[in-house]
Amino acid sequence: MVNAAVDAPVPDKRMPPRATVFDPSPYVAIDIGGSGSRVYVGSAHAPSAAGDLPLASATGPSVMVGPSGIDVEALIGTLVGLGDQLRRAQGLGSPLAVVVGMSGLMELVDRPTRVTDAIAALWPRARTVVASDSVTALVGALGIGGGAVVAAGTGVVGLGSDLDTVWNRVDGWGHLLGDAGGGAWIGMQGLRAAVRAYDGRAGGSALLLKLATRDLGEVHDLPRMLYTRDDRAGVMATFVPAMVEAAHAGDAVAAAVWQRAGQALAETAQAALTPQLPQRVALVGGLLAAGRLLTDPFNAAAERLLPGVHVHLGGGGSLQGAAVLARHLVLDPAMVPHHPPFITRVLPAVE
Repeated sequence: MVNAAVDAPVPDKRMPPRATVFDPSPYVAIDIGGSGSRVYVGSAHAPSAAGDLPLASATGPSVMVGPSGIDVEALIGTLVGLGDQLRRAQGLGSPLAVVVGMSGLMELVDRPTRVTDAIAALWPRARTVVASDSVTALVGALGIGGGAVVAAGTGVVGLGSDLDTVWNRVDGWGHLLGDAGGGAWIGMQGLRAAVRAYDGRAGGSALLLKLATRDLGEVHDLPRMLYTRDDRAGVMATFVPAMVEAAHAGDAVAAAVWQRAGQALAETAQAALTPQLPQRVALVGGLLAAGRLLTDPFNAAAERLLPGVHVHLGGGGSLQGAAVLARHLVLDPAMVPHHPPFITRVLPAVE
């Protein structure tokens, strides 16, 4: 069963009741993705904690992948510094909890404790959690009751989990091996069609060639622009708005790419949702901004591949999930799962 409208996240029945009196219990939630990062400072007892994220937030750098993987210490140092500025500006003390949802954590970081160690360098008394962004996306969309989520932004990752014994991860292989249906994948299909048109080969699109030249420069410069950059996935994803524009203008190549993207995301959802999990799926992420170009083919494929499954479009994302986990980490750390490498919880030796 597919909901055409955006659903609110499923309520978390185990969440402690909200206090009626504001009691500052500051936490920091961080979401790190392929096109940027976001830092949020909240309070576990604020009236709308972890909901619409009203207190204070800032944006930061994206994941940068070099020969040795992600430079964790530099990236976390920058983001923790932003969090420190935010909490000082709000008049809050040192955070009681810090939660990081991170793209590439399981593939491009050799030890999750590198992240928690970098946090402890500034906030040694904070309870910390580092999780794959698939985990924070699942919590943000469906709460901590479980199900499956497909997070579609620059990349794509699916996770089916009860946040206890079942941890079924799908895709998230990066733009060279996977991320089917994500922003980098869509941008790459569009740019491939542009260069095919430039060459005069079948399968090209004159409109996509025009848009690529407008947005990225001369086509013969694309190899140097893409192959020499550590953030090439993010660069390819910047072509997604042009793919939306082309499809709305009637370009058959662009429209076909969006159809394939929706199908690919539904296939990821199907693979993530094992029978022992609550039969609900959420599609979240920045790619939903494409609207019906993406959701129509996704819904059609989901109706066929996931009969009887409740499908949510939108809802909370990875940052909201990190905030939910941070709130739990302040109020009741035992409610936050510890299942490396998906999610690693570190509590300070002295509370």
